[in-house]
Amino acid sequence: MNKDVTITAPTVIVIKSGRLNLNSHKLTGSALTIIFTGVNGYVEGKGTLDITAPTSGDWKGVALYQHPDAQRVDFTLSGSQQEMNVKGLFYFPNAHLTLNGAVNKDVVPAPCLMMMVGSLKVDGGGFFSDSAQCTGLIDLPSKERGRLVG
Repeated sequence: MNKDVTITAPTVIVIKSGRLNLNSHKLTGSALTIIFTGVNGYVEGKGTLDITAPTSGDWKGVALYQHPDAQRVDFTLSGSQQEMNVKGLFYFPNAHLTLNGAVNKDVVPAPCLMMMVGSLKVDGGGFFSDSAQCTGLIDLPSKERGRLVG
């Protein structure tokens, strides 16, 4: 990015075989889904990603999405680099993600950030906080409606 960007209309951004480099800027969006396809797709660079997933439609609840056929990618989200104010599902099935530090540390109340990643390493004081901000965003089974089988 070469400047701050605000997206106000429902939007799907597709990045093919590339990265979203914040480059010390801020991307703000409501009803926004960012899709990564191909190779090396992820968020990098110092800056702010402040987005909310759509609350209806095909991409309801999905904020960041890696296509399941995309190649494995290893990357780190660091509280000292990126401010990730993401409300929605972070779906990266072929990613090894390292969460280093409190990525959403300055957001009160904590946004709804759900993660589905290939593997996750929480390092260097990284943490997750419980948030009630997910209501109505995505329909996931709750512990009251589901049970483990095995």
